[in-house]
Amino acid sequence: MADRSSSGSKTGIIIGAVGGLVVLLLIAAVMFGNEEIGAEYGTPELSGTSLPPMPSQVSVDTSATGLVAPEVFGQDYTGNDVSITSDGTAKGIVFLAHWCPHCQEEVPRVQEWLDNGGGVEGVDLYSVSTRINSGQPNHPPSEWLER
Repeated sequence: MADRSSSGSKTGIIIGAVGGLVVLLLIAAVMFGNEEIGAEYGTPELSGTSLPPMPSQVSVDTSATGLVAPEVFGQDYTGNDVSITSDGTAKGIVFLAHWCPHCQEEVPRVQEWLDNGGGVEGVDLYSVSTRINSGQPNHPPSEWLER
C-alpha cells in the first residue's frame, strides 16, 4: 500500500507541474504574443558610424555635438522608401510610441502646429514609431498618426 500512495503522490506532482507549466506558457503567450510582423513594422538599415550613447548620469551631454549621425534607410507604412541622410540639411527626428501617454498628448499639438504653418525653415522633420504593440491603445500606429 505504501508504494501505491507514494506512486499516486508522484503522479499528482507531475500532473500539477505540467499544468503549472501550461498556465505559465499561456500567460507568456498573452503577454508577449502581441508583437506582430507586418506593415506597421520595418527593418531600417543604417549606414555610417553610430553616435556615442548618452551617459545615464548626466542631464546634458554634448559629446556628440558636431558629429554626423548615421544615415537611415527604410519604408513608411505604405511601403514608400524613406531616408534620413546627411545631405547638409538639419534634421529633427521625433521618436514616439502609440501607447505612450506623453506622445498621445504631444503628437496632435505638433501636427496642429505644422498644419498652421509651423516648422523651422531649413530643418527636415521625421517621426519614427517605436515599440509597436497590438495590445496597447492607438494600434495600429499608422491609423493613429493619420488622425
